[in-house]
Amino acid sequence: MKPNKESINKAYLMPFVNSCFGKGEAHSAIETMTDYRMQKIAWAEYYYFTGHAEGASERAEKLLKESDIAARLSGYMIYGFANLALGRVQETQRVLTHLDSVSVEDVNALGDTGRAMLSFSTLLSRTLLHIEMEEEYPLIDYLEYLPAGLQSFGSYVIAHGMYLRGEYHESIGFIKGVTALQKQIYPVPAIYVNLVMAMNYMALRKTECAEDYFMKAWEIASADNFLEAFGEHHGLLGGLVEKCLKNEYRNDFNQIIDIVYRFSEGWRKIHNEVLGEEVAEMLSTTEFSVAMLASRGWKNREIAEHMGISVNTVKSHLDCTYQKLKISGRKELEQYMLK
Repeated sequence: MKPNKESINKAYLMPFVNSCFGKGEAHSAIETMTDYRMQKIAWAEYYYFTGHAEGASERAEKLLKESDIAARLSGYMIYGFANLALGRVQETQRVLTHLDSVSVEDVNALGDTGRAMLSFSTLLSRTLLHIEMEEEYPLIDYLEYLPAGLQSFGSYVIAHGMYLRGEYHESIGFIKGVTALQKQIYPVPAIYVNLVMAMNYMALRKTECAEDYFMKAWEIASADNFLEAFGEHHGLLGGLVEKCLKNEYRNDFNQIIDIVYRFSEGWRKIHNEVLGEEVAEMLSTTEFSVAMLASRGWKNREIAEHMGISVNTVKSHLDCTYQKLKISGRKELEQYMLK
């Protein structure tokens, strides 16, 4: 059956991401939603962004057969990444296949709003997995057709793609331009936007700027325990999680590290299979952070100063890394690191 205008409601595409609320008010923001379907989607999102993958998966699975395309796309995204964190990569692959099979003809019948939603959903999924794709509908051309909060989150997705291509200055400039025009702050997108800025500045070795943006993200996230984003991006944050959170926010740090191990295991299985690359999987989180910096040309002393550890500790982490990867030195690290 061809979709009609009643078969899509953009309010059902990630409504929690599209919500404005004060610090510590995430629960009340969902509870005050008067639309039951919207509230159902929002709870699935909430469980995911707070690092509760099982709860997110259970709730998102119920969305996979929704008649509304926007609700179904929300289900695909949440269910896919929640199951990645749970090690159920077959389920993640299944929903990625569903995303790929969404009919272009059907989406075209829904106009620019439908194209924007499909572009957002597919590019988000592929970008977080570091899998390049040719966009049927470039998201940057369709951002305006998304709700304001998803425009912000979509900007993060585009900026993350620029980061992965090594376009760090362009990514920073794009985000600065977008945020200058924003009239409201949407907490969940703001966390991701600030983290991608921190990633860019770390890649440029502007560590003070990177730390500033990281702490902006943390200030927003900590009030509602939105820890998932920090686990997702740990490897690209160049030791900022360890430097900024390990001592002062120990409990949160431990939860984030748990997320890192769970999420990264599933992430590597899909990423390595699709691209035929081998991102290291036997390293501790600190070893990986140190190795990432070393692979990008940081000297041991610079790594030690940045992460607040001794040069000997850096050397020890690198020696362990070389042994685990069965390599002779840092020149061989890059092939096992995130790009």
